[in-house]
Amino acid sequence: MKKTVCLLFACLFALLAGGCRAAGPAEDKTAQARINIGKSTLFSEADRDAAVQFILEKVRADGSIAKLNAVRYAGDEKSKKEAAYDRGYEEIIVFYIDFHTAKGADAEGFNADEDYTDFQQMLGRNAGGAWEYVDGGYA
Repeated sequence: MKKTVCLLFACLFALLAGGCRAAGPAEDKTAQARINIGKSTLFSEADRDAAVQFILEKVRADGSIAKLNAVRYAGDEKSKKEAAYDRGYEEIIVFYIDFHTAKGADAEGFNADEDYTDFQQMLGRNAGGAWEYVDGGYA
């Protein structure tokens, strides 16, 4: 009888411990991303870092992206070119991201379970304020 009770408690403990692990926080799909803020005469390092943080948060909330592989500054020329169009912002900054889509990404307009590279992320801001999403995709 004592053996049975001990075995029962051991099984119960194993089930609970396994359940706790399964219910833990999801893996951060941006954790392994290579980040390259590049060099810029238009934007400070802090400006570029803030833009990257905005992109990381956006990706974490995007259910169509399973894993972010890279984020890199597109450069001053690309940012200047995009800023030439009136988009309602004083400043435009452009980054490229590489990512792998989730299995259900086709519902969001992506091909499911595929790699995307050089996917443009355009952010804008006014008067040194916070970055906001402007547009994304292939140019």
